[in-house]
Amino acid sequence: MIIDSDKTQIQIIPIVIVIGGGFGGLSAVRKLRANRVRVKIILIDKKNTFDFLPALPDVISRRISSQFVQADLFKICKHLKCEFFQDEVIEISPESKQVQTSKNNFLFDYLVIASGSETNFYGNSGIKNTCVRLDSALDAVNISEKIASEQYNSVMVVGGGYTGVEVSSQVCEYFRKKGLNKKVFFLIRGNEPFQFLSPDQRVYARNNLEKTGVIILLNTQINNIIGNHTELNDGRIIDNVLVIWTAGVTPSFFIHKLNAAKDEQGRIKVAQDMSFAPQCFAVGDAAAFDVNGKSLRMAVHFAESGGRIAAENIINAIKGKPFKNHLPKDLGFVLPMANGFGCGIIFGCALAGRIPVFCHYVLCVFKSYGVNKWGILKDLLIPSAKRKMYA
Repeated sequence: MIIDSDKTQIQIIPIVIVIGGGFGGLSAVRKLRANRVRVKIILIDKKNTFDFLPALPDVISRRISSQFVQADLFKICKHLKCEFFQDEVIEISPESKQVQTSKNNFLFDYLVIASGSETNFYGNSGIKNTCVRLDSALDAVNISEKIASEQYNSVMVVGGGYTGVEVSSQVCEYFRKKGLNKKVFFLIRGNEPFQFLSPDQRVYARNNLEKTGVIILLNTQINNIIGNHTELNDGRIIDNVLVIWTAGVTPSFFIHKLNAAKDEQGRIKVAQDMSFAPQCFAVGDAAAFDVNGKSLRMAVHFAESGGRIAAENIINAIKGKPFKNHLPKDLGFVLPMANGFGCGIIFGCALAGRIPVFCHYVLCVFKSYGVNKWGILKDLLIPSAKRKMYA
């Protein structure tokens, strides 16, 4: 806390630390600043940018420019009147109310963990050091540059979730636009692809993904990668292939060390008011919010609503009011593919075709930050062949 004194009064100003400058963290900061309660806000993130994750696959095919899926956290925090530290969190102590980073040791009165998630390599250092990931705009640019080079004869996307589907279709789209006869493999460990979809939508998604040119390999996984050779579990060896790893996510490293209850993914189990310890909250991908015995799935709108509830309960704590429970509203999801077709659930309705993809891009424009809204809209309306993609 900070003590602000003058001749007439002494005012204690609570310190709120927010870890993570993504959707959940910024939602919490905005909610805190919208209220008249006086607090000092410190935002900590190891990156200096807010990365618009839903549009990262489009950067790979160069449908959307990388400059429009990033925003400067220093500028955002200046606008929101909070202090920003580009730093990596090492350890948190809810008991002593301390956050230890690689450069500093912070004390707090209230804490919001909104650190998101990162690619899970399941402890396989060989895979981690050899494959590429998609956790940021820089990663998307890296993939785009690699598939444009002549170094690789094909691309292999590992992982059967949303990201893997989008990435594989966008890589195929890039090869199609450039007239390159290169193969894109989509490796799925099990024999039933797209298990996050309903049976009907699984059939639609598989057929449409194959129409984009993606080769789906079921019951397939990587055994080993040695130099330019990638060995699969069926004995096949593929040379000069770029491997993109999208096989699951995990919370930030410091969360694994945190003394708190966690779900099977390692996310922090939170109460209905988003707290996990006195005056400590977790939101977004870092939080496991229980809904009928299962953790709420990771989604932008859940991160934002969770961030708002955490901030509102910090305000209530300062004012001595009771906490509010998080009542998440599931707006649905969309699985867009690069050919303009996709499927998903929107407001409880199952949709397939062009409409869900159109809704996805409308939300991308609406949810993006500041002037990036117009940049994304411009890129979506103007074909990439007629514009310069990278600043």
